[in-house]
Amino acid sequence: MIIDVHTHLNNYHEDRVTSITDSLDLLSKTMKENNVDYSLLLSSFKVNEHRPSKNRL
Repeated sequence: MIIDVHTHLNNYHEDRVTSITDSLDLLSKTMKENNVDYSLLLSSFKVNEHRPSKNRL
């Protein structure tokens, strides 16, 4: 079993905005490709349009 214990859905390239749905889809795809069973999502201390709050997940 593989657990990724440090995952963010932030947009670190702020010149483009990726929706949370697209970010989650990419995370799921990447997890599957790398045989990761679980990921713990961490929120950012800074909340804005590029860094979603935990309430939006």
